[in-house]
Amino acid sequence: MPINIVATGFDPFLTNRSNPSQQSVEQMADSVKIDEANTATVAKLVLPTCCHGAWDELEPLVESLK
Repeated sequence: MPINIVATGFDPFLTNRSNPSQQSVEQMADSVKIDEANTATVAKLVLPTCCHGAWDELEPLVESLK
């Protein structure tokens, strides 16, 4: 069974130029070695901070990993 990790951050708030959570997600590796036999795939997504757009972005990813 594949191992998937979903890492999310948020885009900048209001007039800020960056968001530390966004920077963290963007710098993450695409995979993580769990043990000798298992490697997890990391799905990285930066979500909007405005309104209710975050779930609209996240839901398709969650559904694709089921």
